[in-house]
Amino acid sequence: MARGLFSVSNLIKKEEASKNIASLFLQRIEEAYVKIQPPYKPSIYYKPSSLVCLRQMYFTRKGIDPEEEYKTASGIGILESGTDRHDRIQHVLDAMKNLGMEFEYIDVETYVKEHNLADIEIIEKKGMETKCFNKRYNMSFLTDGIIKYIPENKYFIFEFKTEISQKFQTREHEEVIHQSQAACYALNFGIPDTLFVYEDRNFCNHKAFHYHVTEDDKKFKVTDKIEKVEQYLKEDKVPPKITNKDIDPNYVGGQDRVTGPSAKICQYCKFKEHCNKYL
Repeated sequence: MARGLFSVSNLIKKEEASKNIASLFLQRIEEAYVKIQPPYKPSIYYKPSSLVCLRQMYFTRKGIDPEEEYKTASGIGILESGTDRHDRIQHVLDAMKNLGMEFEYIDVETYVKEHNLADIEIIEKKGMETKCFNKRYNMSFLTDGIIKYIPENKYFIFEFKTEISQKFQTREHEEVIHQSQAACYALNFGIPDTLFVYEDRNFCNHKAFHYHVTEDDKKFKVTDKIEKVEQYLKEDKVPPKITNKDIDPNYVGGQDRVTGPSAKICQYCKFKEHCNKYL
């Protein structure tokens, strides 16, 4: 929704609040939701969810302040709901082995130590989530989990995504931009296979997809991009704008940054104003 529509909506709510106690109470709830949010200072490190646009990566590494986000109670609630669903599904996975099922939830820190992943540093643990840092690639990340398929002693990265019903109903495979996250985890943990589980945010139905990362995927989706951005940083030169083919080399049609996969990246980018200063 455009910011102008938000402004009109806020004016209507204020007018209603001046007339009755229920509207005033609701207005104060929504205001408080926003005001109690802690300040957020983004890091200057790469993240698996942001390895798509070279410019975003460059601005992040340069420490450019992102544009102020227009926060709403509903937007905050959606994020809180997604966090809660992640926590609950992780506890379900953790119970599988004891229930006699074929899958076991693996603690990330334990996996890192047992497999001698020297580049991975454990930053902190919160519940079942482990924050990691890759010293070689200047990458900070939280993975949803690691799963072992017991009959074959095979490991999988677990990625959990929530989305609106309209997207869920038409989903037939994992999101193309989510493949970059899988490639990133494959690079970090040496696990080439990811199990994506998508949840309908409205009805909590699920779909699952298996994605296998190749060596070319890791190169094209992760290491090549990091190397390019680091070179741009050395030259103090802003990378070119993203195109649809940067995300999906097989993509045909559409106008870059207006339609197609690149449009979504630009829509939610927090560096729009800074990006527009450059050709």
